[in-house]
Amino acid sequence: MVFDVGSETFSVIVIPNFILDLLCLNELGPLVNVLVEVDGHITILVPEGDDLLKLWIYFNGAMCTNWIGETIKMPRHWDEINHLAFKALTGKALIVIKFLPKPQGLEYERHQLGECLHFYNRKEKKYYKNQFEIELDGGGHFY
Repeated sequence: MVFDVGSETFSVIVIPNFILDLLCLNELGPLVNVLVEVDGHITILVPEGDDLLKLWIYFNGAMCTNWIGETIKMPRHWDEINHLAFKALTGKALIVIKFLPKPQGLEYERHQLGECLHFYNRKEKKYYKNQFEIELDGGGHFY
């Protein structure tokens, strides 16, 4: 549902069945925040295959509405990721992807408590060379 502040009206955004089907069939759904914003547009994230993330970006124009698909190759395979957060910088082609790697054993050891930040350029369709690792203490605080 959408609320337009200027006109004080509500409207509904219909998610097409083919996107809903992809979400329902996806076993990796809990790893990813599904609904995000990309350049001012509602976007649905759907993990695909071993290492792909599909962005379904909603465009609402005067003449028509459309869902445009964009695929991003992930920096790691899905089986190596415990949780993923996604942030697109508005007005820029830059996306920040943050993930917590899966533990080697059943639990995280102290040296494994860290998150990785990757910077992806949507126009160039590539990652910046730099990646950052943030170590966390047992309470999830930054060092």
